[in-house]
Amino acid sequence: MNKDVAFFIAEHVNSDIRELEGALCRVRAYSKFHRRPITIDLAKKALRDCIAN
Repeated sequence: MNKDVAFFIAEHVNSDIRELEGALCRVRAYSKFHRRPITIDLAKKALRDCIAN
């Protein structure tokens, strides 16, 4: 995973470590399901229900 993607997730999911871990798992699963590399755009799509715009 790119450092920029990790920082993006950390900036937008900051309530607790469990929620952060869940967000990382969700992005990884979304990436595998759609067979696409993990990018900031993919993370935004995967976490669209979890983060505010």
